[in-house]
Amino acid sequence: LQADSLHPYPEEEASFDWARVGDSSFVLIGIARTQVIDQYALLFQEAGIRVASFTFSAAVIYSAIRILSTPPAEGFVLLEEGAAGLEAYGESPARPLFSATFDLPPDRAAALALAELRLDGDTEPAHLADLLPAPVAVPDGWDPQRATMSYATAVAAACPWLALPVNLLPAGQRSKSSRAVYAPTVVLAAVLLVALVALTALAGVENRRYRSVLEAEIARY
Repeated sequence: LQADSLHPYPEEEASFDWARVGDSSFVLIGIARTQVIDQYALLFQEAGIRVASFTFSAAVIYSAIRILSTPPAEGFVLLEEGAAGLEAYGESPARPLFSATFDLPPDRAAALALAELRLDGDTEPAHLADLLPAPVAVPDGWDPQRATMSYATAVAAACPWLALPVNLLPAGQRSKSSRAVYAPTVVLAAVLLVALVALTALAGVENRRYRSVLEAEIARY
């Protein structure tokens, strides 16, 4: 009921999901039109690509900068140019997560973001690439500033158990790798282990019996 009051779409036309932000009392909510989600899901399906999750930039950034490092505890602001405009993302002790898109000059957008985060107005905006783990190898012509969000998405997707579980894709359309496919392998490995233990034990029993027979023959002669 609360989520329905956060968007202008009819109930049947909106997809949303939420997750708790770390150990705080705040939650991150993602809302998108169901039609948009269905369109992207159909494109991936026609291309033969299995999709497990659709998320958004705030969840990606929050997760990616924590995979192999720890973000500054005193707070920070990131400014990234996106298709929808200038996106500001930040964290602070007063607000664990802030994300907004501005149609403003960078200095004005940074000032508004810093005010929302209750950070010092002299704080210099950082770049997302500086907080992400450095790639081991990159292709020729790779521009970290242009590919930053794609790289952050890949980093977050590489460790889904450590990422914020905000998934706008309906549960019925999510592709999953079921652990049941490993059940036959586990069962066969267990049977093989039992057989090896049994053979080892049987060999010990046979050795003791053979030694007893030898000792009896030695005593007899």
